[in-house]
Amino acid sequence: YLHIVFAVKNRDALLEKAWRHRLFEYISKSLKARGHYALAVNGHVDHVHLFFNYSCEELISDLVREIKKSANKFINENNLSKFKFEWQSGYGVISCGYKDVDRIIKYVKDQEVHHQKNSFRSEYLKMLDDYQIEFKKEYVFQFLD
Repeated sequence: YLHIVFAVKNRDALLEKAWRHRLFEYISKSLKARGHYALAVNGHVDHVHLFFNYSCEELISDLVREIKKSANKFINENNLSKFKFEWQSGYGVISCGYKDVDRIIKYVKDQEVHHQKNSFRSEYLKMLDDYQIEFKKEYVFQFLD
């Protein structure tokens, strides 16, 4: 199981509540079309979480690049954002075990509630800390908060 997180590039072009559910459905279908099984796809105004059963049929970097590229095209072709939409370069990925599946599904699905109290910055840095992932600040997202 993989938990992938990636972020919006510009503060102006955010994932609006009115249409982001369409984006998450699109990403879920894109994962399925690539041979993976989406367990939860959700996010908030400035980032997306993908939690899925990874088929190991393609490199993770190729998968993320193609998902981000097609999601970007979906947003722009459907005129969902009033501004030019782009994703930041990079992503975070964590491999998870079977014991964590239910907890992570709930966590991803509860993004709206979670972000009433926590910023994306604090959420992401806590994830890195919880999984004991060492990082350099220059390789972490450019947070919008």
